[in-house]
Amino acid sequence: PSDTGSQPMPFWLLLACALSPAAAGGNMRLHLIEQGLADQRGAYCLDGSRPGFYFSPATSTELNTTWIIYLQGGGFCRDDDDCADRSTTDLGSSQGWDGAIPGASVLDPDPSINPLFAQAHRVYIPYCDGWFYTGNKDDPVVVKGKTIYYRGKRNLVAILDTLDLLGLRGVENLMLSGCSAGGLASYIQGDYV
Repeated sequence: PSDTGSQPMPFWLLLACALSPAAAGGNMRLHLIEQGLADQRGAYCLDGSRPGFYFSPATSTELNTTWIIYLQGGGFCRDDDDCADRSTTDLGSSQGWDGAIPGASVLDPDPSINPLFAQAHRVYIPYCDGWFYTGNKDDPVVVKGKTIYYRGKRNLVAILDTLDLLGLRGVENLMLSGCSAGGLASYIQGDYV
């Protein structure tokens, strides 16, 4: 509880490794961070592209203050060379991300499959920093002639700033989840989120 006497926000942490954006369900639309905000926050994927998230707004007034945020997993970079290689994939660049993905598991929009959260705000955050959404290095590194950015924490901050504009600021119930690197990040970043 805060010193103002208000009740703490319910917060759930769930590790949901069965979630896959390729599974059946409704479309969640891609929102890339606006270039001005990315530049202001220094938020970039490994390759310097803009980070983003997939979002589907609540479809129920009862769940309009409930948010499900899922952090994608995908291992980690072992060193600068590994991160340079990763920067050419969807785990290091937003350049190849689809414009929409289906929701699955806790992000599935079908109430018969996901009775608790199908009608809540649903967010899928792709992983493009290679280090558990925690990178915060000011200066990029040049590896194999490529400029590499370690900015996972800044990506998360810019994404949350953008989600605030979509209603996250009024959250009453939040579930942060993920798998693998995303699961670890949900522990690491849980208090911040």
